[in-house]
Amino acid sequence: MSIQTIKLKKEHTHDSVKHPDGSEISVHQTDAEWLITNGIGDLVKTKKEAEASPDKDTKK
Repeated sequence: MSIQTIKLKKEHTHDSVKHPDGSEISVHQTDAEWLITNGIGDLVKTKKEAEASPDKDTKK
C-alpha cells in the first residue's frame, strides 16, 4: 500500500492527532482516497509528478 501526501482543506483529526487546515499529512492510499472523496483534502503532487504532467494552464 502506497503512502500519499494530502493537503487538508479543513481541520481534521487523523490517528488521534488534530491537524489544522492547510496542513500536509502522509496517509495510506485508502485514507487519502477517503479524504479526497469527502472534500477534506487534496492530493499533493510530488515534484516529479508535477513535472511529468502536462500544464493545463496554456495561454495563447
